[in-house]
Amino acid sequence: MAAAEREAGDAANAASAALSNLKKNANGLNFKHTLTGVEGFTKVASSFGQINMAINSIKGMITALGDESATAGEKVSAVFMGISMGIPAIIGAYSSLSTVINGVATALAAQGALSEATTAKLMANGVAA
Repeated sequence: MAAAEREAGDAANAASAALSNLKKNANGLNFKHTLTGVEGFTKVASSFGQINMAINSIKGMITALGDESATAGEKVSAVFMGISMGIPAIIGAYSSLSTVINGVATALAAQGALSEATTAKLMANGVAA
């Protein structure tokens, strides 16, 4: 019985130390990027949609350029349309994914799951202040 009580006491002490470490790590950081699970999922899904739109824009541009029955004006129009839709889609996808990556990184830092050096790099890069 004494061994079980000692093990329970050790587990309680370990849990208390982990909680204290979590509080110590989280108290000193003011995170700029926080995401809920739904926001993160929505941003990832949006990013994939934007990447798909960029790919389809490029495919449409290539198809139009390869179409021998298309006039020069139609080909130029397809190129401008592909560029005007593809580039913003790629930039939007990058922006959404970087927000998700920053959110995951700050969540890990807040939980004390990242090393102090990695947390310091996040702070230096402006992810956490």
